[in-house]
Parts: sequence; structure tokens; C-alpha cells
Amino acid sequence: ARDLADLVFPSRSTLLQNVDDLLLCSPSLSASETDSLVLLTALANKGHKASHSKLQLCQASVTYFGFLLSQGSRALSPTRVQAILSFPRPRSPRQVRKFLGMAGFCRQLIPQYASLAKPLQELTRFSASDPIPWPPEADSAFVSLKQGLASAPALGLPDYSKPFTLLCHEQSGCALGVLTQMHGERNRTVAYFSATLDPVAQGLPPCLCAVAAAACLVEISDSLVLCSPLTLLVPHSVETLLHCSQLNPATLLPLSNDGDSHDYLSIVSAVTVPRSDLSDVPLPNSDLVLFTDGSCFRDNQGHLLARYTVVSLSETLEAAPSPSVTSAQVAELVALTRACFLVEGRCATIYTDSRYAFGLYMTLAPSGKLGVSLPPPVPLLKMSPTSLPFCMQFYFRLPYLLLSALATQWQILMLVRVTHLLTPLLNMLLP
Repeated sequence: ARDLADLVFPSRSTLLQNVDDLLLCSPSLSASETDSLVLLTALANKGHKASHSKLQLCQASVTYFGFLLSQGSRALSPTRVQAILSFPRPRSPRQVRKFLGMAGFCRQLIPQYASLAKPLQELTRFSASDPIPWPPEADSAFVSLKQGLASAPALGLPDYSKPFTLLCHEQSGCALGVLTQMHGERNRTVAYFSATLDPVAQGLPPCLCAVAAAACLVEISDSLVLCSPLTLLVPHSVETLLHCSQLNPATLLPLSNDGDSHDYLSIVSAVTVPRSDLSDVPLPNSDLVLFTDGSCFRDNQGHLLARYTVVSLSETLEAAPSPSVTSAQVAELVALTRACFLVEGRCATIYTDSRYAFGLYMTLAPSGKLGVSLPPPVPLLKMSPTSLPFCMQFYFRLPYLLLSALATQWQILMLVRVTHLLTPLLNMLLP
């Protein structure tokens, strides 16, 4: 790089250097011939040699790092396409990763790459010594990726004198996007972007999930856009998306129920709480104000003793031991569940000092409403529920009992008053 740092081309060509791979871009054939001679002479004077077999001299299109480059466009080189098409069906996780590495290098040319590659990504989780299964979904993904590479369109090169347009959408946990620029009177595709959203983003309400997908794709496209003006189009904001001549980017994006105008704030509020009449601030017109608590300690003989209490401002409504409970967190859940049953049909404010109980209500209940099912305990413990001791069965069933109580026709408030941190029993319930 230092040997060519001071090189000046008389015909104003541009030199791109990647280690020992040089690409000289010229405005015309005569300029290419003149500046190529200047470059070769400079290399010879510095003691460098050029490989005659790799030399592509004064051509309208050249192969550079697996891409066929020409004026204003780039496409996969036939050699790289043939190497991927001839790749045999993987037999091990290492071979799956190798194929995904070859295909992932060209992911900007494959529409919906993340969605297509998802079944194959699941196979990479197996250890190297384990034989991998080959379900129909993996075979379909393997064939679809090969077909996508074989039919990959020639994409336009970015023109930084023009603004960019990014069309993005979230579909089945994947962020899908198309980066375009105006070319004449039409949009020309510059790159396809796709990424699998993280589990936290996938668990968000649909509107917020679309925002997470847009943020993800804007970050991915930054390396190509390079701070140029960028317009973001999503189905949540527009009803008609722009069209391309060969491939319409909009066909990659919305599903049949996308694009309708809606109040996303009310939708987010509706899907992130179990009930619309529940709040985390005290109710001003409560029929009852209850306080719950649970504890667990060892007696002089070393036995665990658990108790729970539900009280109001004037009396104790219920206080009892829990002989099958061996955790303070579970005792807190018992107290809160009993309070829910005691206020059935009335408006109540319920206080709890359990961050775990409050988190269980605020996290698992909305997740179940969004269709995220809780895993059963049997695969986790590798035994039948009937073979578990009663206490362990109680641990697993109590959160469902609490959610069942909260789902009935009561108007209840849970407010965390004490903010000390308890170890969530949820870590034992979920893998």
C-alpha cells in the first residue's frame, strides 16, 4: 500500500486495493490502457510482479472477490455459483456451517436469506460428533438457497449522489429488507438485507417487533449507505410500496393482514397486559386494599416452614401454613393467588413485596396472550409428573394457577412496594 500511495494516474482512474488484489476503474477504454501501463510500471519499479494468469486487463466486466463487476451493476461470478450448486448435501454440523458460510457471503443478493436459512441454522446446534437429522424443512431450505443463488439478479452499484430507500418488514421472526435507488423512473435494487431477530425482539407486540426489525436493518445497511440520505418505508406506515422492474420488493415484505391503518399505541397496550383494566398504580376507588406476604424459614429441627398471610388495613383475612412449600418465592405466590380468590367480583388494590410474583404476572401473562407457550416440566426433568414429589408438582402448577386466577373477571392491581431483589423461581421453571 505504501508503494502505491503516491501514484498519480494521468487519466484520473481510481485504484482499489485489498492486500495484493488491485482493481483499477477507468472512465473509458483509452484511459484504462494508459493508467494500467502506469500502474504496471510502478509495480515493476518497486520490485512487484503481476500474475499473468489472473490478469484482467482493460475489460468492460471483471471478476473481483467472487463478483462479476461491470458499469453500474454487480452479480455473482459463474465460478462461485457453480461451486455452491455442486456442494453436496451436508452430513455433519461442520458441513452445514461450511455451506451457510458460502451462501452467507452472497446473502445481499438473495431475497429473504434469513428466512430460507433458518432450518439449516437449527442443525448447527448439534455437536460435531452427533449425526444430524435431515427433516423436509432442511432439505427445502438447502434447495431454495441453491435456487436463490442460481437465479440471483444483477444488483445495482450504490450511487452516493442519490438518496437510498430501504423497504423493510418483519415476518416470522426475521427482519427482511430491500435497499433501492432511483434509476431513471424506477427503483433499482442495490442489496437485500435479512436477519433473525433476537428472542427479546421476537416476543414484542407486532408493532414494536416491526420497529425492532426496522432498527436492525438500518444498522445492517449502514455499511453500504455510509451516512447518505435514507428513506425508510414499512408496511405499518404506507399502503403502497415502490416497485422494481424485474422483482417487486414489496412482494417480499407484507403479509395478507399487513398495511391496514391502525392505532398502534392501543394495540401495544392491549397485548402487553393481561387485562385492560389492570394497572401498576393504586386504584382511587378500591373496594378493598389488601397486603400479601409469604415467608419460609427453618425451625430448630432443620425443617422448612412456609406461611402466607393476606391482610387488609383492619383485619387478617387469611393466614395459614403451606406444608408443601419450601421456598419464600412460592409462598409469596400462594399469598397473591389466595388474595385474588378472596376479592372475586370486587375492585381491589393488592400490594406485594415479591418482585418475582409481580414479574410473573407482568411477563408470563402477556407472553401467553401473545402465543408464547410455556414449556412443560416433563422434558426438563426427564420424568413423568406423577413421579415427582408433591412439592415439585406444586412448583410447576402454581404459576399456572396464578395466571388462571388473574384471567377471571376481576379488577385487580398488583403493586411492588418493597424493591429488594429475590432470586426468581422462574429460572427453575423454564430452561
